[in-house]
Amino acid sequence: MKKAFRIITGLLITLMITAILILVAPRIFGVKLYSVLSGSMEPAYSVGDLLYVFPQEASDIKEGDVITFVLNDDGTVATHRVVEVDKENKQFYTKGDANELSDGRPVRYENVLGKVKFAIPVIGFIIGYMSTVPGKIVTITIIVAIILLIFLLQTQIEKEEEDEEEDIWEARPERKSSSVKRRQTQTSETSRIVFNERKKDKKKENRRDSRKEENDEYR
Repeated sequence: MKKAFRIITGLLITLMITAILILVAPRIFGVKLYSVLSGSMEPAYSVGDLLYVFPQEASDIKEGDVITFVLNDDGTVATHRVVEVDKENKQFYTKGDANELSDGRPVRYENVLGKVKFAIPVIGFIIGYMSTVPGKIVTITIIVAIILLIFLLQTQIEKEEEDEEEDIWEARPERKSSSVKRRQTQTSETSRIVFNERKKDKKKENRRDSRKEENDEYR
């Protein structure tokens, strides 16, 4: 049972660490995460993919790069491929891979959020749901439940280990008593042998004395 608890605990901890590595750790290094909401970049990126957008100097971006940028004054974010670089006016012309026409407006350097380096399929759906109010409630509930479950499993493991230690300690007096009995038996046997040997020696000594007295009388 203890082995099963350890396996479950290990899986839960691995799940939490994986979630942290996928969703939290990249942000520490300035990487932005975005979910794909449309099919304009298919087949490269599909709806539900989670994009990892790395910081990138606009001057280092070249034709063919996929960039994430602020599309308009409303703050709408889009991800398309650069089809032309206008260094003179410091702007890019972009186009979705699945679109027939290029985007109507160029992207200014200052509107670029970064360059897409890779994506994880499907995870974007989860992130999108987590950003909603019900999703946040469910996420917090799941996290609390996992932490509580790990705590309970760890407590159960420690209890079983303590019970095993108690069983070992309870078994030790029996082994000690058995060992004492064996030593007592061995001591008793040794004493008996010594006693018999002394008895034999005493008999031999009496015989010698008896023979000596007979010889003296004969003389």
